[in-house]
This record gives sequence, C-alpha cells and structure tokens, in this order.
Amino acid sequence: MLVDRLRLARVVRMAAQVSADERAQAVVVADALIDHLLLARLGQPPQPLEVAQPFWLVIADTGVRSPTRVAVGDVRRGWEADRPRYEALFDEIAAIVEEARAALAAGANARLGPLMARNQVLLRALGVSSPELERLIDAAARAGAQGAKLVGAGRGGNLIALVAAEQAQAIAAALREAGAARTFVTKVGDPEDL
Repeated sequence: MLVDRLRLARVVRMAAQVSADERAQAVVVADALIDHLLLARLGQPPQPLEVAQPFWLVIADTGVRSPTRVAVGDVRRGWEADRPRYEALFDEIAAIVEEARAALAAGANARLGPLMARNQVLLRALGVSSPELERLIDAAARAGAQGAKLVGAGRGGNLIALVAAEQAQAIAAALREAGAARTFVTKVGDPEDL
C-alpha cells in the first residue's frame, strides 16, 4: 500500500493539535491510507512505531462530522474546571499508549485489543465519544473484534477495530449493518505492503 502524503500530513497535523493541548501527551494515529503507525508526542516530531507482527484493522466511518476544535475546546474547558481528574485521564492514556507501543514492538498483538478497550473507556470519560461511535464499537465487539476505539478528535468520525484476518470482512459488514457510512479493511505492518 502506498503512502498518501497529503492525507498523512493532515493526520499528523490533527495529532499535533490534539497532543499540544496541555498534557494530552501522546496520540497514536492510524489511517486507512497509510501503511504505518505514528506516535506523536508533545514537543517531538511524529515517529513511526515498530510493528513486529502485522495485524488487521477495520476502520469504520460513523458518517458524523465533528470539528476537531470543538472537541478539543470542550476537553480544554473540562481540564480547566477539573485539572486533577483530567490530568489523571491524560496520564492513563499516555500509559496505555506506551503499553501499546511496547506490545507492537514485541509482536504481542493479543495485548492490543484490551488496551484499545481501556483507552475507549478513558476517551468516553473525556467526553469525546458519541452515541454513534459507541453503537459501532459495541457492534464490532459483538461481531468478534478483539478491541475497538475511536480515532481522531471523536464526537463522530472514525473508529478502528482490531480483528483477525479471517473475520475482517464479516466485522466490516456488521459495522455497516449497525450504521457505519463506510468501512475499510487494512493490514498494518506488513513490509511487503510498503
């Protein structure tokens, strides 16, 4: 799969906006048209993540558009109103990102699903999920996804679901049946796709 440089640049800019808002220290960005994952940290350029063992994702679009600035602004206002709570959420998200980074590098992909689920709980607590995202995340789980979470700023947009290769198309179909506007299936980390 070839890298779409314009889309990659847009995703990196979005990640930088989200991570620059106070202590949202780390964001993992996955995109349907790129063939690798990036780790963006506050004050550092995005870096490719090492993926020791390829894995499959289903990406589902809720069909709901939500401006990043609105979700980020609401998170900022929540942080200003209750800094200890939000700092704890940000710290836990950062810890999950580090666990996921280590799992990817070790080829321990079975650890990713539970990490994605934990991350989604925290994103929901930050107020960036939506009924549409939650419905699709539940549908992915019922269809056999190993884990699923929103990507981007939330409140709509996309989610990713970690899936076994042989279940990818069935889970994509279940997501469309549950209301996804569209789905994409992608293999991440296969050097032959680079």
